[in-house]
Amino acid sequence: MQDLNDKVTGSTLTASEWNEVPSELQNPIVQTGQSLTSADLNQLGKAIAAYAGAGDYYIDNGSAGVITLLVSGTIQSPPTYRDGLTLRFIAGFSNAGAVTIQAPGLGVIPLVDQTNAALVLGDIVAGVYYVVRYSAAFGKAVLQKASTITNALPRSYISGLMLSNNALDLVKDIDIAPGVCKAATQDADFSLGAALGKRIDAVWTQGGTPGATVGGFPSGLSGGVPVVGTWYRIFLIWKATGQIDAGFDTATNAATLLAAAAASGYTKYRQIGWIFYNAAGSIQPFTQSQANPNRVEWNSIINDLNFNPVVTTQVNFTVTAPPNAYVLGSFSAEDDSSASQKFVVFTEVAKTPALPTKTACTLWTESGAEVNSTFGRIRTDANRQICYRCSSVGTDLLVLNTIGFEYYREAE
Repeated sequence: MQDLNDKVTGSTLTASEWNEVPSELQNPIVQTGQSLTSADLNQLGKAIAAYAGAGDYYIDNGSAGVITLLVSGTIQSPPTYRDGLTLRFIAGFSNAGAVTIQAPGLGVIPLVDQTNAALVLGDIVAGVYYVVRYSAAFGKAVLQKASTITNALPRSYISGLMLSNNALDLVKDIDIAPGVCKAATQDADFSLGAALGKRIDAVWTQGGTPGATVGGFPSGLSGGVPVVGTWYRIFLIWKATGQIDAGFDTATNAATLLAAAAASGYTKYRQIGWIFYNAAGSIQPFTQSQANPNRVEWNSIINDLNFNPVVTTQVNFTVTAPPNAYVLGSFSAEDDSSASQKFVVFTEVAKTPALPTKTACTLWTESGAEVNSTFGRIRTDANRQICYRCSSVGTDLLVLNTIGFEYYREAE
């Protein structure tokens, strides 16, 4: 519309000039789906409300790596990129790397994350709703995602993120339920909104759901193949855009997993649990307690000790529990001889127990097939061992049936 306020070619408006004014007012009314009527004198206000509420929503008509936005319906597109300009859309394609974006009628510009870094594989997923804002400082469009570096959660906090054997593949796949936690480095908050599904028998790949699991094992660890009889840590990993993934590693700082995921932009980690890859080449079936998420019980009890002691000194033995966790088990002692009472101590390796006595023991037996038992919780060492010591040798039978273990996730 021409500048009629400053008209200098006479003191009156021509018919065509006057018509420009109502036409300018009518256009947004019609463009927002209203029919012009004298019965409603608030149509312009409704049009303004419609533009404010949905005027920044567009249709993605591009391809992988190229987001080309079209106007939705008959609304008008912005005349130029300006600081804070918002563009909303549902992605038509998933990206494999860097991405450009083009608002209707405007030029093509890079789409970056909040740190001004180019997007990487998986930042844009087909069918997902996104919000983008133009940054005059960057001269680029910025993908709006979850907060990057935050300290909203308390130190070492963790909630949810429960682990379970995958229903479709009980022996190779793990499901991770939604939840939140603090990064191990305490400088970022992780928020997993939808469950993940990861396979231990395939090289790490981004993504995965319980119904369609993908690889979670880093290629740099044991040739990319899990080793039987090995405990593996389960980590969440995080990228600066707030995206969360997961995988397996033996390193306490997820170094091998992060190296595998580096090309996809993951830099931070948090351990959320353990799995045992048993001698059969399977993930040992387990159940994580809903009432106490730190507690994991084996679906079948495991016998870790069934032995007649031959010395009265400390004996260390390995249990089916992670290093530096707590083995949960049923401890028992039986004396098949007619000899006198015997006393047994089960404890941590580092405690180097003294020769047990009746007043300083875990279990004791009478002579002649007497059986004594107790339920115990003993901390393992770095080699997954605990120990026992007997007051005397003979035909005593010591037994430990492992029920599960406790691992304090909050200690990470």
